Amino acid sequence: MSGMKAGNKEINIINMSLLDILCGAMGAFCFMMLALFPYWSPSGVGAKESAQMAEQMQQEMERLKEQLRRSGGPGAAEALERLEQLQRQLQQMEGQNNQLRAELEEARKKVRDLEIRNPVIVAANWSTPQHDIDVFIHTPDLKSNAGKSQPPPDPLAKQGHFFGGDIAFGMSRGPGMDFWLMRDTIAGSRCDIYYKFIANNGNTQPAVIYGSYINNSRAYPLPAVEMRQEKTVFKIGTLLINRDYSLKFEPVPALADAYRRQLEEANKPRSGGQ
Repeated sequence: MSGMKAGNKEINIINMSLLDILCGAMGAFCFMMLALFPYWSPSGVGAKESAQMAEQMQQEMERLKEQLRRSGGPGAAEALERLEQLQRQLQQMEGQNNQLRAELEEARKKVRDLEIRNPVIVAANWSTPQHDIDVFIHTPDLKSNAGKSQPPPDPLAKQGHFFGGDIAFGMSRGPGMDFWLMRDTIAGSRCDIYYKFIANNGNTQPAVIYGSYINNSRAYPLPAVEMRQEKTVFKIGTLLINRDYSLKFEPVPALADAYRRQLEEANKPRSGGQ
């Protein structure tokens, strides 16, 4: 009888030792997860090692559960219940960590988007003397750091840049050139491009305006338009910034056919002077 008691006592001690080891391992795992989480990246070594550690922990817990089932001694059922509870907590924590990792990656992506510089220059030039022509870029989807929206184009006044880092510069009398530099272009946004015939300054001839936009050291033509009336504004199209930060220009419907022919003419192979 005493031998049986001694045996039972020995089994209980073993069970508690297993729980102590498990709790220590669980504590170490949780500590490492909390300590390393700020440095975690989906494709980095931290993510791979974290997944391996979680899998090994689950395997070790299954092994300990099997040992407890086989022991069958007093306290085994209670220890098994505690072990299963810890396993459920581990699975719950892993699910929460996965959600936090996804949220962290999304936040990092937004920060990267805000930090990206993808400058674009939109230029307009005209050869008619005395005319005052402006190019104006309107970004309706974005707001300033103060939460304000950019004012719409005003045909009666010159309008400078609105967002920090942008530059607007031009001449007040032609022949001349006007340009607008956008330092930051945000993926998924759009920029409406306008020509403004501010004043003819005594020259009643129509203003013929040619334009282009420049990105990554390449220039792309914009529709050529003729404006006859001063103090007017004309939207020529929209510059779309794709998710990969590539650009696409879409002319307004009234200019679509003429712009297509303009591009076809510009892309014709040259004969080499023959």
